[in-house]
Formats: sequence, structure tokens, C-alpha cells
Amino acid sequence: RVLKRELPKISFDDDVIEYLANALEGDFAEDDVVEAWSPFLISHSAASDDESVQEVCRAVLRGLRSDKDGASTSDAAVVEARVGSSGAPGGREAEAKDPAEAQSVGDRIRQRKASADKASSEAVKGLAVWLETLRLTQYAAQAREWCDKMGAADVEEIMENWEDFSDELQLKPLERKRVQKDSASRLATPSASSTAPPPGGSESGRTKQNGSEATAAAVAAAEAAGRQTFGTTENPYIILEEIGSGATATVYRCVRASHPGEEFAVKIISLTKLRLQSDPSRMLEKL
Repeated sequence: RVLKRELPKISFDDDVIEYLANALEGDFAEDDVVEAWSPFLISHSAASDDESVQEVCRAVLRGLRSDKDGASTSDAAVVEARVGSSGAPGGREAEAKDPAEAQSVGDRIRQRKASADKASSEAVKGLAVWLETLRLTQYAAQAREWCDKMGAADVEEIMENWEDFSDELQLKPLERKRVQKDSASRLATPSASSTAPPPGGSESGRTKQNGSEATAAAVAAAEAAGRQTFGTTENPYIILEEIGSGATATVYRCVRASHPGEEFAVKIISLTKLRLQSDPSRMLEKL
């Protein structure tokens, strides 16, 4: 019962539950329980490392002790709140504790891990968009680890060491080729800091030039990854993954080459499927 309360999304079979219970027989130490339960909690995705194993074990043991005393953890919290406020004359009952405190330990671990992954991704400027553009999102966690280890703060620093990056992530030949091509394209483009303005040239002219070069690099990366583009040649849209579809049209997520952090949605209509409709003109108006 305690396992189900603390880990509601994890299912243990009877044999595993019996093994876990046997570790609690007699006078047991918390460290012994952690050592005995660790492989099962990790294999069932109830914990990911030693720290989360200890947290799960402590939560379960607290729940067992609470049940043994005749009250569940949530009941004990309510009783404690009421007793604490009943001593004052005319006092009102304390409100229930914050719902976050009643969360299962499994939910708390998952939320903490998700927050850490998000913070890590945001710490490397442009990493998420770059991986998605090159169709390498499956390597996101490994890419963040490499960046942490190497101290890379942005995508340009990854490109300067693209061979080591590709080796570390064990990219497949075509994936490695996409990274190589994108890196060569972007690194060949002079940066704003290394490009001197032409004689008599204005600051706005230099900014416009650098913006055009960045856009060209983004388009080259998209083409290297086999992405489709549409719109003006100076600043096209880059089509990313599918986000929905219907009988005659499909919706994709897309970004502008000059502003990859700004997202849009584009609907692509299949003219072949549209012509098969009984009233193509009316269907087109709906779309």
C-alpha cells in the first residue's frame, strides 16, 4: 500500500514486493534497505541514481512507520495541523498543508529531473534548436553532458570541436556528416567580432551583413539535415516536425531562419487529396 502511494506510476509484481518486504524483517538499518532495494528501484525506473534511491527508501519507511502507528501520512498531517491551532481560544482550524507536500516521492523526483534537464538545455545557447534542425534530438542528454564536461556555452563552441563531439555521442555516419557540413558552413562565415566594417560603412550596414550571413548559415544547416524550406530566399522558413494532420492537410512546426528561437506553424495542403473531395473549392475554403 505504501509503495503504491509513494510510487503510483510504478507496478511491482508479487515476487519483487516479497523481496522488498523481506529486507525489512527484524532490526534493519536504513543503509541495508537502500542497498537491498537499489537494483529493483532503478530497474523499475522508480529511481535513477543513489540519491533518488535513498529518497524513495526514506519516503517508504516513513509511510510504513506512519501506518504502523495507526495513521497514514496524509491523516497525520491533517491531525497535526488541527492540534497546532486548537489551543488558542476562538482559533480556527489550520488549513491543510500545501498539496506539493503531499506529492508522491516518484512525482517529486520526476519533476526535479525535468527541471534540471530544462535548466541544463537552456544553459547552452541555441543547443535545443540546433539539435532539432540537424535531427539529433535523440542525443539531447548526451549533448548536454558533453557541453558540461567541455565547458561549451553555445553551439559555436560545439562546432569548433565537432569531431570530438561526434565521437563522444557515437553519431552514425550520416549524422556525423550533417554535423561536419553544418560546422564547416557556419565556421566559414566571419563573426561580427572578426568582421571589420568597410571604409565609410555604417554600423547598421555591418549589422545587416552579419544578419544575412547568420541566415545563410541557418539555411545551410537545414539543407544539410534534409529539411524543407519555403518563403523568401533571403529569410525562408525552415520546416521542422509534424504536429498534426487531417484528411487533406498536415501541420508542421517551423522557424524563421533569421530568428530560430521564434516558432510558427505551417499547414501543407495535399492537392492530390484535395481534388478527391466531393467539393474541393469548399474544402479549400475551410482549410
